[in-house]
Amino acid sequence: VDRVDCCENEAVIFDYKTGTRKITRKDIESFKSIQLGVYALAVKKILQKEPIAGCYYRVNHSGGCNIECPLGMAETHIANSLVSKASSLKSQKDWEGYFNDLAICILKSVISIRSGFFPQCDDMARCQRCDYKYLCQQLYLLENEVCQDNADTSTG
Repeated sequence: VDRVDCCENEAVIFDYKTGTRKITRKDIESFKSIQLGVYALAVKKILQKEPIAGCYYRVNHSGGCNIECPLGMAETHIANSLVSKASSLKSQKDWEGYFNDLAICILKSVISIRSGFFPQCDDMARCQRCDYKYLCQQLYLLENEVCQDNADTSTG
């Protein structure tokens, strides 16, 4: 977690970003991007604070910055002021449901990984930027397949 701002029993989570990829509310709700949610669960468990918003503090290379808050709980004044779109705010019930679903998603992922199931991505553009590209070896496998195909056509 890059930053947690606490006020009494509530917390706002900030993750600093320097890249250009925008992470949307849809990415978060579909569990394509779980980083803010995992941080929020950690804040709740470790700091004993209620996470009320998850924000990206985007720093660009020219020194400018902006804050995007795709995740927020509707019943809080702070989240209302941080989250730019009312549609990004969740009711207390939906907020708790999201975190319950996220915990299940994490548990299923851990079980899958421990059992040896670690699926590889087939989107090569995404694979080039992936922090795990050397771990999953998708690039290596595809490069060898390409080399094999080239070897087959050059001898024929």
